[in-house]
Parts: sequence; C-alpha cells; structure tokens
Amino acid sequence: MMRSWLGGLTLLLAITVTASVTAQRQDVTLWVTLGDSDQLVEVDAYTFTEIRRITTDPKPHGLAASADGSKIYIGSDRTGNFQVIDARSGKVTAQIPLGKDPNQMTLTRDGRFAYMPMRGENAVAIVEFDPLRLVKKIAMNEGPHDAYTSADGSRVYVGAQYGNAIAVFDAAKQALLHHIPTSDGVRPLEPTENGKIIYTALSNLIGFVMVDPDSRSVTRRVELAQLPEGVPKPYLNTYTHALQLVKNDTELWVTDCVNDLVRIVSTRDLKEIAQIRVGKFPHWFTVRPDGEAVRQPVGLARGGRHRHRDSESAGEHPVRTRHRAEADPRCAESPVIDVDSRHQQVLPADHFRPAPTGHRGA
Repeated sequence: MMRSWLGGLTLLLAITVTASVTAQRQDVTLWVTLGDSDQLVEVDAYTFTEIRRITTDPKPHGLAASADGSKIYIGSDRTGNFQVIDARSGKVTAQIPLGKDPNQMTLTRDGRFAYMPMRGENAVAIVEFDPLRLVKKIAMNEGPHDAYTSADGSRVYVGAQYGNAIAVFDAAKQALLHHIPTSDGVRPLEPTENGKIIYTALSNLIGFVMVDPDSRSVTRRVELAQLPEGVPKPYLNTYTHALQLVKNDTELWVTDCVNDLVRIVSTRDLKEIAQIRVGKFPHWFTVRPDGEAVRQPVGLARGGRHRHRDSESAGEHPVRTRHRAEADPRCAESPVIDVDSRHQQVLPADHFRPAPTGHRGA
C-alpha cells in the first residue's frame, strides 16, 4: 500500500513528498510547484533528479496529495481554480473555480475534503473530492495564509497573515470555532503530534511563539536573533517563514530569512543547538520519510528589501514572492537545498539536477 508524506508548501515553491506511481526507491517522489510559471515538477527524492514536468494553470500555489499518491491537488493564484492531477498520466483530470488567491491547503484525515485558505477573500473554502465541488466558504480574520490538520484530525488551523490570529475549525462540523489572538501576523505553523502546542512563526520575529490550543493563548515567545542594526526589514516583514519538527518532535528547525540560516532548536529546553547556512531567504521545509534529508527552497524576491548575501549552498535564483509582487522569471529554475538532518549540514548543491531549461513532460 502506498503512503503519502506532506511537507511545507506555498507560493513560489511548494514541496511535497508523496508516494510515486512509478517504481521509485521506497515508492517516494518529490513534487515541486514553480509558482511563477505553470509547472508542477516531479523529482526523485533520493537521486534528486528531475523526472518530468506537468503543465498546470499559471502560478500554482497550494499543493497536496491523496493518501495513495494517485492524485495531486493544486490551487492557482492566477485563475483561482482548484485542479486535480492524475499522478500516473500527468493530466489535469478535473477542476473547479474557487475564487481569489487560494493559498496553502490541508486535507482532512479521511481524505475527503480540502480546506483552502482564500487570501483574497478572507475566507476558507472547503472542497469535497467525490464529487468534486465547493461545499462552502467560511469567513475568518484577514489574510488566510496556510492550513494545517491536527494529528488526531479533529481540528484545522489556519493562520491570518494580516489578521493577527490563528483560526480554529472543527473538521467534522466544517465550522469555525474561534480565533486565537497573536501579537503579529501569523506565518506558517507547526502543530505537535500530541496536539498540545502549535509552534507559530510571526511577522517581525526571528523565532517563534508557542500557542496552547486548549487555553487559546500564546504561552511563550522565543526570539533567536534580532534584525542587525542598519539592515532593512526583509520582504513583507518575513523574518521567519517555515518551521519543521523533526526527530519525534525533539527538534524544531526554524528559517532565519534575515541571516540566511536554518536555526535548530531543542524543544526540551528551547535552546538553539545548531545553525546551518543554506542561502538567500530560506523558506519551506519538507522531510524525507527516512528522516535523513530535509528539503529547503532558498531564494530572494526581486524588489524585496532583503540584505544581499553570497549564497554558500545554492544558486542565485529567487524562490518566493507574494502573490502580487513582481517576480524574477528565473524562479522557474529555483534551487532546492537538501540538508542532512543527522549531521546538520547542507548536502552538495549538485544533488538536485534539474532538466535542461525548456524541458516539458506530460
């Protein structure tokens, strides 16, 4: 039986590890959206070579996979469509219009529904897969950004990038329960397996806050560094973007978009135990099922107020811009950094070998 693994996903580069329908090592493949193009890329998760490209609607954003790996789901920033892709044939087999600016989705544990933040509408769209249809939209605080399903499947959490809150939904009742207020805009989240903590990235913070979903409150703020004197604020006040729990939730990996680092924090005492320099403006994570490689897209949005640094581990191509930002067209060939999670070091940059420019698959 095929299994599916999902990692961090959004905007210009969304990464998912999911079951392959071809004979891959351990039946694992990596899916990457190139958000300033119309391409969904399949990559071998062990050799890091590009397998094929699939043409989608322009500006694919949210990304998810069915539990058996047979279907890939995406949303389009440009058209507002929700698309279903057959992973074997590489064809778009169905689509429905959702609305303005769909963001990063999450699936319910039974695999029947997707919760899709609609940042252009301040709402969350609930999509049923069989038959494919829009069930309803639920209003929430401003700037719905990323969605996450709790480990037990009972809750869906959606960050409000401009509304300073986490929206909490009852997955079974398909209803908004409440908002948990935060001190600044909510960026990506990382709920723990036991459901007791939601690690939360905020605008203007290199670090994270810890949210208790039961008491509906922020219980602790962890600031790992401050903006250096004389350095302008990074693009869209994105000090930290992605968070990733690894090693049975004993480590939290944190992107530092100001200093071009991944910072590793022990969740036992919240002390920083290591740093990895990965390249410009690091964003999303995803972890390979064997836990030995963590994938990290890096880049720089053109026109963003980000301090330029020489990349030690990746090329110069940008990876991420906001939906209305001007994006450098080179981002269609953005680098993906692979990190050895055991030895906490960047793997050689040539591990990811994209196909020649202009290559197109199914």
